[in-house]
Amino acid sequence: MSAPGKEDENEDVFFRDMAECVSTNQEAGPALVWPRNADRMLERLRTEHDRTLEGGTGPHGLTGRREEEPARPLARLMAYRLRTLLGVSAVRADVRDLVAGQASGHLPADADTLLVMLRGALECSVGPASADTPERHLPLTLRMRVGEVLYVPRAYPFSLTAGRAAATVLQLGLVRSAPRPAL
Repeated sequence: MSAPGKEDENEDVFFRDMAECVSTNQEAGPALVWPRNADRMLERLRTEHDRTLEGGTGPHGLTGRREEEPARPLARLMAYRLRTLLGVSAVRADVRDLVAGQASGHLPADADTLLVMLRGALECSVGPASADTPERHLPLTLRMRVGEVLYVPRAYPFSLTAGRAAATVLQLGLVRSAPRPAL
């Protein structure tokens, strides 16, 4: 059991690592991060997801459960912490369960996205945001494993394909505030 305050400190490091990845790479393109202290957070997220599925209220297949304010306590905490650290107006949470070999097709990239691997492994393919995007590193295809978090900037299309076993990924969409019109 952790000492009092230690769990909060571990959570802080986990969230700060993800926020730093987003802040550093917003203009540069996709980036992979291995947040410190992820083991405990991922274990808790998997447990929360499994309980939601057992209760019959969770996502099924690729449709997922998409919410502006997730009903799950830990997902709510993640949304709050990322909103606070990054100054975004909302965080959309979508848990995706893919069966072995299942592909998602191209997913909309209408917000900056963090893909948090909860279970299994998958292949993520990221394409260029536009014809003007430098092609030196894109398209990018990488294999993601539990504990890794991939940051995909807004407008970069991506797709997911599960490996030889089922995979679960938490997709967090970071919705930025619309600029206010000048008066």
